[in-house]
Amino acid sequence: MAIAMSALRTPRAPALMRMLARPNQQPVRLAGHGRTLRIYPSLFSWNKFKDMAHLYTMVAFIPWAIAASYCNIFIGSADLAEIPEGYEPEYYEYERNPITRFFCRHMFEHPAANHERKLHVINILQEKKMLKDIEKQVRKVMSVRNDYRAWTFIDADAKYERRWREASHRAGEMIGVSRLNDIDETPDPRT
Repeated sequence: MAIAMSALRTPRAPALMRMLARPNQQPVRLAGHGRTLRIYPSLFSWNKFKDMAHLYTMVAFIPWAIAASYCNIFIGSADLAEIPEGYEPEYYEYERNPITRFFCRHMFEHPAANHERKLHVINILQEKKMLKDIEKQVRKVMSVRNDYRAWTFIDADAKYERRWREASHRAGEMIGVSRLNDIDETPDPRT
C-alpha cells in the first residue's frame, strides 16, 4: 500500500516544487500552441461596489447641491426687518437660511408642541411624587394609630382585634397610663 501511495504522489511533487521555487510568478494556464492564460483574481465585486457607491452618492449629492446653490444664489439669507403691526411671525420665519427654514417648517417639530410634551412629562412625575408622599403619610399614620388594616389587608373577622384593643385600653386605664389616646374610637359599621 505504501508503494502505491508513493507512486501516486510522485508526479505531483515536481509541480509543487516548481510552485514553491517561484513564489513571485503568477499562476498560468497553458492553452496549447504556446499560448498562456494568466489567472487573475476577479475585480467584479470591487467594480460593482465602486459603481454603486458613485451612483448613490451622486443621486443624493447632485439634487441637494442644485437646491442649495439655487437657494443661496437666488433667494439668499434673510435680513432682519421690522415686524408689521398686528402680524405675529411663525416660528420658522425666525431662521436666517432658507434651507433651515424649510427644514423647520416641514420636517422638525413645532417648538411649542415639544415644550408641551416636556411639561406633560414633568406633570406626570409631580403626580407620582405626590402619590408617593401621600402613601408615605398614610403608612406613618397607620403605624402611629396602630391600625390593623394595611395595603396587604386580608379580609377577616375584626372582633378579636376590637376585643384586644378594648382590653388593652381598660388595662391602661387601670394602671393610669393611657397609651392609646390617639386611637379613633369610632365603631366599624360593617359588623
